[in-house]
Amino acid sequence: MKRILAVLSVAVLLMGLLPMTASAADDWTVLETMTAVFTLTKDDYCYFKPYSTAKKGAYCYKGEEVDIVAKVKNNMNEIWYKTPDGKVVPEKFFHNNSVTEEWREVKSIKTTFALKQTDYSHEKPFEDSKKVKTYTKGTRVTMVAEIKNKYGNTWYKTEAGTYIYSGDLEFQSKWKTEETMDAVFAFNYADKSHKQPYEASAAVKSYSKGAEVDVVASVRNDY
Repeated sequence: MKRILAVLSVAVLLMGLLPMTASAADDWTVLETMTAVFTLTKDDYCYFKPYSTAKKGAYCYKGEEVDIVAKVKNNMNEIWYKTPDGKVVPEKFFHNNSVTEEWREVKSIKTTFALKQTDYSHEKPFEDSKKVKTYTKGTRVTMVAEIKNKYGNTWYKTEAGTYIYSGDLEFQSKWKTEETMDAVFAFNYADKSHKQPYEASAAVKSYSKGAEVDVVASVRNDY
């Protein structure tokens, strides 16, 4: 009996000395991934994990911009935002109360637009942002992303990393017929037909996998 009690006493003592395993406090769930830019609404730290008891990172100041790649929720139902993984330091997190969204990428594209009138590209997707370059009416510009700012306005990001308001642009198509035919094709997966031969062109009709369509020509666009 004494032997059993001694063993139990040692076991209890060891339990007090052994390191604790990771707790539920280390858990969080990714609610949404994104490519976005947020600004600090107040001076605050970033954290190495999405809860306020985690190790603190850099001290950031109100108005600073940060790239955000995910919205997460910890086990206390708090919302945090995650920065991209760094090459030297790991990802960092900002509490929901410390940041606000400025703009985000809706989708990646590679589409050519033409300026409806002489206008400017901007440093950021806002009309009051610094003007970067003047484009004359009719100038063709290739865009790499569709952007939505905090006011709900749509902008396009140029290959140079500047932004032009969507209302100043018109879609430009440039394609040619390569071969005429009289054939039937089937869809390999669910997809849509488009008004013009570009992903950015307006969708016309949805088709399910295996659906057959009559095809009269193959065409090549300028991409």
